[in-house]
Amino acid sequence: MATLWEQRLKTALVSVEDDFFQLGGNSLSAIILAGMIGRRFGVCVNVSDIFDHRTLAKQAHLLEVKLLETEAAELADEQ
Repeated sequence: MATLWEQRLKTALVSVEDDFFQLGGNSLSAIILAGMIGRRFGVCVNVSDIFDHRTLAKQAHLLEVKLLETEAAELADEQ
């Protein structure tokens, strides 16, 4: 996740407590980041998720939740 932030913001060494928008992110870069996360991890991330979870730590936690939800849905589909 940190690598995606660094690529999108063209910066290095982001901290887990850094705020995406304070580092220079804007609505367009949030749209792009949401797409990057979705493609990289195979989950649906909305732009509102980026606005609601502004730090790397909060986005990582959100990603973990979404991955668990996806896994649970896939297991339910198999049954």
